[in-house]
Amino acid sequence: MKISIAVTFLILTLAAGIGWTDRQRLIVATARNARLVSRAAELRIPASSPTLEHSAPVTKRDRDTHDTVARESVGRFLAWMRQLDEIQKTGLAIDDATQKEVMMQLASFGPSEMEMLLIEVLDKNEFGGKLRDVVLSIPMLKLASVNPLTALRLLPKFSATTREDSDPILAKVIETSLPAGGRTDPLATVAWLRENGGNYSKFIREDDKRGILSGVGRKDPALAFKLIGDLEIKDNHQALKAILSAPKTPEERTATLTVLRQHLATITDEDSRKEMSKSAVAHLANCSHQYGYDTTIEWLASARLTPAESDAFLSTLVYSNVKKDAPKWIGWMEENLPPDRADEHVSTMMIDWTRQDYQAAGKWLATTPQGAARNTAVRAYATTVSTYEPEAATQWAMTLPAGKDRERTLRQIYDNWPQEESAAKAGFAREHGIR
Repeated sequence: MKISIAVTFLILTLAAGIGWTDRQRLIVATARNARLVSRAAELRIPASSPTLEHSAPVTKRDRDTHDTVARESVGRFLAWMRQLDEIQKTGLAIDDATQKEVMMQLASFGPSEMEMLLIEVLDKNEFGGKLRDVVLSIPMLKLASVNPLTALRLLPKFSATTREDSDPILAKVIETSLPAGGRTDPLATVAWLRENGGNYSKFIREDDKRGILSGVGRKDPALAFKLIGDLEIKDNHQALKAILSAPKTPEERTATLTVLRQHLATITDEDSRKEMSKSAVAHLANCSHQYGYDTTIEWLASARLTPAESDAFLSTLVYSNVKKDAPKWIGWMEENLPPDRADEHVSTMMIDWTRQDYQAAGKWLATTPQGAARNTAVRAYATTVSTYEPEAATQWAMTLPAGKDRERTLRQIYDNWPQEESAAKAGFAREHGIR
């Protein structure tokens, strides 16, 4: 008997945490009782205790008590399943309401109960038909999320007892457990993949491998770079991004940069090495910008970027990356870059900011003291808005000190003036001596 499409869908839906509107009606009193007793044991609350008056560290006795309660809960459930299995063997079908009831009881189990249940059923090869599919699949899918290494450890025995039409369940277990394992224990996940991955190659996606790389990358970036080849990842660029996206702190980001430099040193083609370095440092910077100005400044202090790496970093200083920190970065550029470089990058920042939010950019300009950075920002702002607000652009241009910068800005406003406003454009030219 094959797993019906409806049952497969129901299993996957429940595993994703989606219930039914009649959830409470479907859960029998014994299921609710078992769940409450199990939870009470976890919290060290006696079954008769009405309050949470006391709290104490979990002891070995507590853990033993919890395990005992879990075993009893699983035992009661298995006794019920054996009764249903006997009914199934007579040729009678298990009705939909009972199937849902079974699923809801399974969904109420915690990780330890799920593991106990799976080991018991897999070792004894109990049950058959839809009942076995449900009893095994739901715990495997839930463990894949909450205890991925346990799910991976049980997967060979689980897959050996499932039929070919169970592929959707196997695929879901693998695509959930590999990235989750990569986050919780990446080294153990890699070890499992090395030993067992070949048996599940049709289920293992490139995204899953990159998820592992990201998990490893945060704890051991050197190993992560080595695994790009070991995991046979096809797209090296995406693999690199997965590693570079992993760091969360300035210290982790600097450690990753150090390993990146070592990795780049192994690339013999100079053009490829330079291009990879440029894109990699820019990606590290963009990830850092997500954590704000102060975090990125802290990273820069320890990163000791080379001139080429600094260029890659500066290329990320656009409004779309730094948003609310744009004023701080403009100030940083004015203080830390040579005048010509500051002019270039402040202008780039201001053009991007104006295109995305010209009102906010204008408000900032209106409150910014005079200075080289402000003058550069005014020129960029005025020329950007001149295509649709030439009069406003002119007012801003006139706040610049008299001289070449103002004249050049007025000329750009004239060149950008909308063609349909020819009379106003001609008047502007006469007023400012533009020919």
